[in-house]
Amino acid sequence: MGGATVSGVIGVGGTYNEGNTGNSGYGPQGQTALSYGNCAHYSVRDECKNCCVTIMTSGISLTLGVAVACHTASSICLPCHLACGVAEGLMLTIFALGSGDCQTNCDRQVTW
Repeated sequence: MGGATVSGVIGVGGTYNEGNTGNSGYGPQGQTALSYGNCAHYSVRDECKNCCVTIMTSGISLTLGVAVACHTASSICLPCHLACGVAEGLMLTIFALGSGDCQTNCDRQVTW
């Protein structure tokens, strides 16, 4: 394999290489969850992790706003309220799971 290690090939335990500008830090782009794609290429790990928290907080706020609007528009329609609740639950789950992935991604070293 020409001296390449397994971790270097599959990105386990090593530094991800996403370019050759000479910059390095945390949060490889290729590993970020879809909704957290902007939390990449930070020089300081805590800044990367703060990005994850900011996006999760914004996502939850947006979800709660949509939930209020959905339930308000549903009036006395019980199935509509149920549909709103299911959608809210899915959105909150996506943000929560995505945040965990984002935090883990910010622990990965990367050069770009």
